[in-house]
Amino acid sequence: MNTVNFRNDDVLQVEPVSKAQRLAWQDRPPFLHFLEADKIFNKYNYPCTLAILSEGIDEFPDWVEYIKQHQSRYIIELHGSSHLKYGSMSREQGKEDLKQAKEEIEDTFKTKITTWYVPFGRKNIPEWGVDVCKELGIKCDIPIEKALPYFYRQGVRDLNFHYWDRKQVEQVNNILWKNTK
Repeated sequence: MNTVNFRNDDVLQVEPVSKAQRLAWQDRPPFLHFLEADKIFNKYNYPCTLAILSEGIDEFPDWVEYIKQHQSRYIIELHGSSHLKYGSMSREQGKEDLKQAKEEIEDTFKTKITTWYVPFGRKNIPEWGVDVCKELGIKCDIPIEKALPYFYRQGVRDLNFHYWDRKQVEQVNNILWKNTK
């Protein structure tokens, strides 16, 4: 079996930032979307990285508690304080924002953050990102592209998806089903 590392983006996001999110969240709240996507990982007892936004820690206590209860299946990482366009921030603003978000996530989940997964990463990597992350003692993830089935077929083993996107969740399910046979 080839190991695939999945990353679930936008975890604990409070407000939608795209039309697709707004439409998905009209159907049901984000936590319920997360639970639905997480059923797949639970079913296959498969680990998943959660790219967390610290803004939702106080906003979604039930979601935070769920993550804590199932934390043995997760790798907790940093997505930011909220789903910001970090490329438009100054270096100082970005560093302070990431430092605070990192500390809040680490304190909440009693874990060590190792990587920052940039929101809008393919389109909005700040020029200061790698240097600031080094100063904070973490890596800055530089994403390639996103197209789950294509990159999976091409042998890429680090795939991100959005729990609130039904099509992406279905693709993850298909990949996991094939990988756990």
